[in-house]
Amino acid sequence: MQRRGGWCFELNLLLYSLLKSIGYEAYSVCCRITLGFEELIPIGHCAVICVIDRKKYYCDVGFGNIALQSAIPLDGTLSPYGFYIKSGHGWYSIWRSHPADEELIRFADTEFKPIDFLALNAARATEQNGRFNAYLYVSIMDGDTRKLLNDRGLLIYENGRKHLAAQPNSRRELSDILQEHFNIVFNFAAV
Repeated sequence: MQRRGGWCFELNLLLYSLLKSIGYEAYSVCCRITLGFEELIPIGHCAVICVIDRKKYYCDVGFGNIALQSAIPLDGTLSPYGFYIKSGHGWYSIWRSHPADEELIRFADTEFKPIDFLALNAARATEQNGRFNAYLYVSIMDGDTRKLLNDRGLLIYENGRKHLAAQPNSRRELSDILQEHFNIVFNFAAV
């Protein structure tokens, strides 16, 4: 993996493979992001449904915009981090309860095979001005603290608050932040 991270198709399909390899009943689902969009956009996200004691959970380690932090029961029960699922008209939707109710993602509880995501993954990897190729975006959960490095700088979300922790002004400073906060060693000279 060369410690480069990934996006939903890579990270969630690795989670799917891990869950299956250790004996869990799990399958992949197609999703559409609704957060930040007033109109419906095409399916462009994937996640994993894991079944534990006949109860289904939505699992998503690849939604970098807002780290979901734990599995979310499909039965509408509030997750430990304030996320819940509503269902209706054949769709499920992930909602965040705090700071205000807000829909994030929609998905159908229909199994898709990893091969079904190959074309979408290839499109993400090669799109010229796409979110993952044209912009700096690194996100990680560190316990209950979320760290996000983007074009604005290093943002840290902790105890319901967000603060700007650093604004790198050079490649060296950016490299130091990547190593210190994300354990990523990146050699800009090699690029």
